[in-house]
Amino acid sequence: MKNCGANDFFEVRKQALPSSLFMNAMSDLYLPLIGANAFAAYFALWGEGKTPSTHAHLLQKLQLSPGQFYQAMLPLEAMGLVKTYYQEDETTHYFIY
Repeated sequence: MKNCGANDFFEVRKQALPSSLFMNAMSDLYLPLIGANAFAAYFALWGEGKTPSTHAHLLQKLQLSPGQFYQAMLPLEAMGLVKTYYQEDETTHYFIY
């Protein structure tokens, strides 16, 4: 995972719909392991559509800086809950979660 900036674009590609059992497992089992910021980032990403957007509104919604968001994403990736793909050209940085 690379650190993102507020003006970097992202989109979310969901693999499956979460069941109520998964939601309970997230709060009971994963929350103590990943922390509150990662937990909030996971569900904020889950609520995003597939339409590309900048990180600015996501960071504002989470009230996190880009560095804090990066730190929140690390345990999500380590636990296999999120995969991040990164694409870059001369002017645009693009993340797919």
